[in-house]
Amino acid sequence: MTVQRLAGYGFVTAAFLMPILGIVAPLGIAPLGIMLALAAVPLVMRTGALRRLPRLILILPLLLAAWGAVSALWAIDPREALGGAAKLAVSTLAGQVVVAAALSLETHWHRRVGLALLVAVLLAGCVLIVEYMTGNGVTYIRQSLARGSISLVKSSLGRGAVIVAVMAPAAIVLAIRCGLRWGGAALGLVLIGLFLGDSLSTRLAVALTLLTAMVILIWPVGGLRGTALAVMLAIVAIPLGAQHMPDPHYTFQNWRWLPMSSHHRMTIWGFTGRHIAEKPLWGWGMEASRAIPGADEEVQVWRYDSDGQRTNVGLKEPLLPLHPHNAVLQVWLELGVPGAALLLAFLLVVLAAIARLPRIGRAAASGAVAGTFAIATVSFGFWQSWWQASMWLAAAFLVLALHGVGATVAAADQECG
Repeated sequence: MTVQRLAGYGFVTAAFLMPILGIVAPLGIAPLGIMLALAAVPLVMRTGALRRLPRLILILPLLLAAWGAVSALWAIDPREALGGAAKLAVSTLAGQVVVAAALSLETHWHRRVGLALLVAVLLAGCVLIVEYMTGNGVTYIRQSLARGSISLVKSSLGRGAVIVAVMAPAAIVLAIRCGLRWGGAALGLVLIGLFLGDSLSTRLAVALTLLTAMVILIWPVGGLRGTALAVMLAIVAIPLGAQHMPDPHYTFQNWRWLPMSSHHRMTIWGFTGRHIAEKPLWGWGMEASRAIPGADEEVQVWRYDSDGQRTNVGLKEPLLPLHPHNAVLQVWLELGVPGAALLLAFLLVVLAAIARLPRIGRAAASGAVAGTFAIATVSFGFWQSWWQASMWLAAAFLVLALHGVGATVAAADQECG
């Protein structure tokens, strides 16, 4: 088997499995990313594809992992810090190989990858829409089969919704580029379904993806500069805002429009912000979120009626369960100023690379970055291997979709045929 065929079949397999795994077993995305990287290594070595990536895109994420390893010197748990840094380095190297391979994959593979990704995203999207239309019926069935008992509180497909949202831009571009315009329309319906679902992070991602793409289509240069400015402001403002988060007792009583899960996020972010202020320069060390002093404590909040009598509406919230559910806060908390600077520099380098794309490619890529950044700032532990793999794989498929996107439709149809 040639290196092109090995990598090509690897991309087709990963394109089909990733959205499905997002629904049934999201943690499986991490080994999927490793397997695709192993399939792509021969192609990358044969073509020297890594040299086609901007040098800083290769260097900055590895520097972040290296700084995480250095932080073991003062981390609360040095072993956890070194382990987390090692996992981040492996995820980063695998992701870089996959993105580089996407630039070297022969164009006749693009249609196959596009079809696989399109079918998988549509299947996963339909499952999610059924879940929402049936009042979390898919979760009900899964719990019945797995445990024989039901403790239905909320949908268990939140990660699946996120995966569909981050993969959708690549699927739409590949569908249109390869003449599968019906697929683009179908994916548009899936995105509408996601926006109407009960995952707030997915709604935010879909809204920002579409808004950013439209702004940059209309205002290519200024829109991208505005996106870069927004990213810079977010990296600086998020930790400052977290330090001044209102007291959870006040917000629970007076901000009744806020969903319970969002209220808990605010409690977590306030606690995290206060601890960032204690060690803003170097941070608490890689993976320190798991062991920050006071993280295991819980705050009990209640609502009171107009007479000051306590109602039966209350909420008990852990102050920091494992991680801050916000990538910016997690990087600041654990790796301090150097970590935040490396994260910001990487994002700006990515946006600079996007600026060299034609208008349609620039809009699609910028929208994808905005949507993924939005999810990262409200959900998940940033270092989690499945989430790191998801972001790198989504980037690789988008690179594959945008490779040669400036060609005419006729030429694109011919190369995908």
